[in-house]
Amino acid sequence: MVTAAGTSGTMHNMEALSQIFLDCQHSVTSQPKLIKKIITLYLKSDFKEFVEEFTRLLKCALLYGDKQPAVERTLSFVVKFATAEKTEQNAGKGKDSEDEDEEADPFLENLIVFLLKNHEANNAAVRLRICQLLSMLLRQMGAKAAIDNDLYDLIYDTMLHRLQDKIPGVRKEAVLALTRLQDPYNKDCPVIEAYCFHLCKDPNYDVRRAVLNNIAVTYQTLPAILDRTRDVRELVRCQAYTVISQKIHLKSLTIAQRVRLLSEGLKDRHEMVRNCVKKKLIPSWLRLLGGNVLDLLTCLDVEASVKEAELVLKTIFELIPFPDLVKNIGLTKQQRLISPNELQPESALLWRCLAQHLREEGAEEALEEILPDLTQFCSYLNDFVLTDVMAGEDEQDAAIQVMEREFITNQLISIILVYDLSDEAGRRSLDQMVRNLLVSDKIGESLVKGLVEIFSKLHPLSTRINQLAEIISEIREPLCKTVEVPMSEEEERKKKLKVASLKVKINQVREELQKNMLDLDLEKAQLQKDELLELEAQLSQPCQPNPSTEEITQEPRNDSATLIKCLTIFCNIVECSQVEELTPALQTLHDGLILGCLRSEDPAVRNSGVQALGLLCLLSKDLAKQHITLLMQVSKIDVEKIQLTALHCIIDCLHLYGIEEFAEVAEDLPQTPLVEAPEKDDKEECVEDGGAIIAALCDRLDAESLEIRTLVVEGLCKLLLSSRITSSKLLSRLILTFYNPATGDDSFVRHILGVFFPLYASEDGSNQESLCEAVMPTLQTLLHAPTRSPLASVDIENVTSFLISITSPTILSEECQEMQFLIHGGLSPGALVNSEEGVKLLVKDFGKVCERILRVNESESGL
Repeated sequence: MVTAAGTSGTMHNMEALSQIFLDCQHSVTSQPKLIKKIITLYLKSDFKEFVEEFTRLLKCALLYGDKQPAVERTLSFVVKFATAEKTEQNAGKGKDSEDEDEEADPFLENLIVFLLKNHEANNAAVRLRICQLLSMLLRQMGAKAAIDNDLYDLIYDTMLHRLQDKIPGVRKEAVLALTRLQDPYNKDCPVIEAYCFHLCKDPNYDVRRAVLNNIAVTYQTLPAILDRTRDVRELVRCQAYTVISQKIHLKSLTIAQRVRLLSEGLKDRHEMVRNCVKKKLIPSWLRLLGGNVLDLLTCLDVEASVKEAELVLKTIFELIPFPDLVKNIGLTKQQRLISPNELQPESALLWRCLAQHLREEGAEEALEEILPDLTQFCSYLNDFVLTDVMAGEDEQDAAIQVMEREFITNQLISIILVYDLSDEAGRRSLDQMVRNLLVSDKIGESLVKGLVEIFSKLHPLSTRINQLAEIISEIREPLCKTVEVPMSEEEERKKKLKVASLKVKINQVREELQKNMLDLDLEKAQLQKDELLELEAQLSQPCQPNPSTEEITQEPRNDSATLIKCLTIFCNIVECSQVEELTPALQTLHDGLILGCLRSEDPAVRNSGVQALGLLCLLSKDLAKQHITLLMQVSKIDVEKIQLTALHCIIDCLHLYGIEEFAEVAEDLPQTPLVEAPEKDDKEECVEDGGAIIAALCDRLDAESLEIRTLVVEGLCKLLLSSRITSSKLLSRLILTFYNPATGDDSFVRHILGVFFPLYASEDGSNQESLCEAVMPTLQTLLHAPTRSPLASVDIENVTSFLISITSPTILSEECQEMQFLIHGGLSPGALVNSEEGVKLLVKDFGKVCERILRVNESESGL
């Protein structure tokens, strides 16, 4: 039987509990005292009544979903009390002790059960607060906290269920609650599987960020974490880079992953992400490597990712002081050079990038600390390149060593471009070094560009081409070579007899000299001493062989490596020297070098020859007319790589000179359906029709090679945009290519056309007129397409809507819009009826298309 005093005490306790709940909302600093009070109250009260009143008061806080300070303080107080040890001896402490294993707390378990029973509440705020409270409880519980297994399973299942809630905030709190329940050692852990799913698929970026912060890093979850660096939201990308810098070791990533992370992060369109990579990821990796920049570059494989390494170094130059960078390079104090034995690709790249950085910053004094004088550096580079390296037995290791030396040489050549070339002595040394290296067999085609660029800075254009042409001639046709002729056997025998005779005579003179010295006959001794010196001098002469020599005329070198090197020098002459006309020296190289290389059996030589010929065609219109037919043939019958080079040359020539310049030459090409009339002498007709050359290019749209199709589409679009050609038939062909399902995998082709059509239509009203002329042939082709043709499945209404949209006056300038109304008038249903093909189209269920045209015309008339 409950007494009045007991009831009064219970009421008093409940009132005190209510007051504690009110007080805890005001300030966090007062909560430790309140914890002591509520523990004392808990120990004095009936457990069941206390729990009921506690949960009743807690329900009020659970109803508020928005973040309010009072609610947040209340939940924080509840968590602190629920996880505290509620015993007499701990009532004064107000916090749990983790020295010993904890026993299950009945109040904590009852509170968790209460929360789990209400997790499916209709009120989203209640669901959110329940997940939040469970998350806070699990985080606040100590490492040795005990909980019932059944209750653990219930929490596990409940939070996985709440992870599928339709409210993003609830899902986010469920993610936080499941953090301590994931098992990284279990590859089939349901929590980790759910995390990976939401990390990749959840539409809310806050949920994805929460998963990134809480998911365990394993080989299973690593790919999903790395993929978030490509998230559509910059906050998620930034969080992904933060997690990688804090939780993932550099050695856990492959070289490709490291390069991708740095490249994409430093090039990110959002400044926040770029700063995250600069201030968190790169410093974190440097700390792991002890601040050694060369070790970081080694982890990136600089030979295969030069651009990415340069981006990283630009960031590092802002983070590390200049003296530390110099120590990383490993320069000697006196010579300011790296020992050839210690010169590695990483140190060479760091040296070059630091020199360029200092030059850009105008730090001349600092630049002098890392670079020797130009003459000394030229000698250093020349010795490094021409020094023979001991080849290993393994061919693969030898090939790697050759590639490393080429890379290092390229970096050293680039360093020369940093120098101030005002020093005349340095210029002479540099000029001699460049000539020696260009002629040397140790310099391959990959190093030619840098050397030609240096040569261009040393000589004016008027003399540069002739001098480089002489160097090419010297490479192909070396001068007479002086060689030693070995002695015959008879001459060798006579030399040996003479040496033996001199040795005998020397011994005799020495004996007489010693005898006279003992007899103190100084005059004879002096004479014999002079004779002895003369004999010894004669003896030394036969030991120095003086073989006869003769000059041998060397034959011209026509091996592939030499020809490719010469062609590379030629191409760099034209590209780097800003040549504007065909000089006699270039004409000589055209006749003696390039035409011969086009007949080579080596595809690499032919490809370089076609490239060189294309560059010459850009310098001379007559030469372009002469060789356009040859280039067209090469673009059809040679190997794919050479076809691509030839197509590049053809498109560039058409873009530079215009298709009308090749009208006469095009008569020799076979006619295709794109060209109706066999005779097109008028230049304007050639431009409007497209000509045989354009028709031949259109044939390449059906090539098997994706690269060829892409190049041709890109080239034709450029010619149309530059008004070098205005052909409605070509536009129709491109529209069909754009909509053809067979080109579904050609993503780049579709991207080019998707950008081209709106741009082309917005340039000029005449372009839209050409597009309107292409409508009927396009629709006719689609309607008459055979059943087995991919074009039979194209949505004609979709095509028509697209064509009408890109011929809308809204995308034109104001002065062109008046003309546009006339253009759309040509797309009326009446215009279709007036043509024979139009009637056929209308009969073939073309009502939807006409309705679309009428609707657009009505909307435009109201503008």
